[in-house]
Amino acid sequence: MQTAQGNKIESLRAVLDFVSEHTDRLPRVARSGAFRSLAAAVEQVTLYSEQQAAGRSAGQGETQLVHAARDALLLEHLMPIVRMSRILRVDVPDLAPVELPDDKLGAAKLASAALEVATIAEAHADRFVALGLPPDFAAQLREAIEQMIGAIDERARCRGRRASATAGLRTLLRLARHYVLVLDSLVRASARHDAALMAGWDAASHVRRVGVRQRVVTREDVRSRWPLLLPASTPATFALPERARAAVLAPSSDLSGELR
Repeated sequence: MQTAQGNKIESLRAVLDFVSEHTDRLPRVARSGAFRSLAAAVEQVTLYSEQQAAGRSAGQGETQLVHAARDALLLEHLMPIVRMSRILRVDVPDLAPVELPDDKLGAAKLASAALEVATIAEAHADRFVALGLPPDFAAQLREAIEQMIGAIDERARCRGRRASATAGLRTLLRLARHYVLVLDSLVRASARHDAALMAGWDAASHVRRVGVRQRVVTREDVRSRWPLLLPASTPATFALPERARAAVLAPSSDLSGELR
């Protein structure tokens, strides 16, 4: 997660903590729909954060699998066929086009080149088997191609899930900050004569600048910190109100400064 996003999320949790700790002095704020909506939004933000982190980790793992699959295809399957072809092409001119594909080729071109090698070699399978390849070497080569393509496809899916979580997180954070602004109005109206309480609120609702480390908080942490707001039966997803979503996504000059 980006540090700026982490600071915004920590600020939202600090707002929930502050109101929860001062329920007796801010009863109207604690009972407000904005406060409950913010709590639900924070839980969903935490879910998106977990999905974002999981997508990053899975993507790194899939990238390693892609590299391993490419290496296996080139070194374990294509290389023996190419080296044997250099011997056999003296008597079998059809094997002259068999060459090792460039390891810098993209996945689609590498798969195409490997399939071409498999087709040519399969027509002279007995000669390759006589030199030491297993009888099903062509089938193994095709399976290695499928494994490489499958690893690449899964990596793309991981990146897509991470991108989706990042987009959802960004949108929901903007909406959550609007809830904080609503709560800010309620708190200032309720505690305008309490300087100490207002100072605490200002500190809690302030978003720290980039550069401060934040600990990772799970959805279980969120539920344990605000059990009355988020009982065990609370749905894991948080539906954004359509009008609120439109308002968040629309440019607004008068709120841009407050949402930074």
